[in-house]
Amino acid sequence: MSQQSFYDFRLFSTLGFTQEDVDKFSKLSGIGSAEGTYTADVMVTYDDNDRPVQILAIPEAVNLPSLVEGRLPKAAHECLADDEVFDSDDIGTVVRVSQENDEQTVDQLDEEEFTIVGLVDSPLYLNKDRGATGIGSGTLYGFLYVPVDVFTSDVYTEINLTLDDPAMIDSEAYDEQIIALEESVTDLLEEVADMRYDDLLEESGLPAELAEQYGIKEADTYLLTRDENSGYVSFENDTAIVSGIANIFPIFFILIAMLVCITTMTRMVDEERTQIGVLKALGFSNASITAKYLLYAGSATFFAWLIGFFVCTWGLPEIFWLTYNTLYDFAPLEYVFSLKMALLTLAVSLLGILGSTFISCRKELGSVPATLIRPRAAKNG
Repeated sequence: MSQQSFYDFRLFSTLGFTQEDVDKFSKLSGIGSAEGTYTADVMVTYDDNDRPVQILAIPEAVNLPSLVEGRLPKAAHECLADDEVFDSDDIGTVVRVSQENDEQTVDQLDEEEFTIVGLVDSPLYLNKDRGATGIGSGTLYGFLYVPVDVFTSDVYTEINLTLDDPAMIDSEAYDEQIIALEESVTDLLEEVADMRYDDLLEESGLPAELAEQYGIKEADTYLLTRDENSGYVSFENDTAIVSGIANIFPIFFILIAMLVCITTMTRMVDEERTQIGVLKALGFSNASITAKYLLYAGSATFFAWLIGFFVCTWGLPEIFWLTYNTLYDFAPLEYVFSLKMALLTLAVSLLGILGSTFISCRKELGSVPATLIRPRAAKNG
């Protein structure tokens, strides 16, 4: 999301936006990038079927698609296709604007045929859901990216904004940044929409009372944050579930490990009580005898931690990510090493295991050598 400059605010107006409007948002305090772009829901003929897709202009600053295979377009008739619904065999395939589209839709594009030259992922679509549409079956099949010059409109259909210094994704600090900026962005959105309406009235020479009769209506505006993006919200919820599990499971694993250690070391000390008695009779101190068992338990703990930490902090996330790839398949998972977590888990492991080992040894070492050397009396019954 950071590398592809996923939007922080997404603005829509029924009257569209001019480049002057984009410049105004770029100068707004707290905004890093502002980019106007075009989108259109179009029926295209692919694989002998007419399918509804969203055609987007290739952006330069915000919501950048990431190339999975192939190359970027070099001509107006070339496009990038949705990696989720198209595959490598489709590179070189021609998709056509369907005859089912109304004239207004067809007039939005300068080209009627597009050759797929690459496959991409888009931060706008993090999961498999491609959204709803007012054409075809009502559900988008996928998306296509085309050069910006393909669109014929003089005004942008939307403006995407990013923060100039965003906090960590999905954090309270990030939410506070959005809340702090939302009012000023909304005010400017309404301001540019009103100015756009006034400009249209001036260009047409119509009084405001007659404007609606000639199809000129005041703009309806919409401000969306990431919380209105279905893929982002779905991913946020799923990672919260994994996070909840991660906060609880280690406690159970630590308790189970300590229970196993106490049971194992108690049994070992009990089986070796005669040896302990001989060692005490030979003059070995309780501390040196205890050190033998602590060394055994400590070395086992250290090497188990060494393998467990580095294998599982890499392997378990990979297993989770592989499972979630049925829903999300937009980026590889990067391994993150945390020195703080490594030292903390080692300390907890050693403290828990060595502590339980010491408790196991303490009872037997309290007896005199003669008692330890003699076999323990059989239990009643």
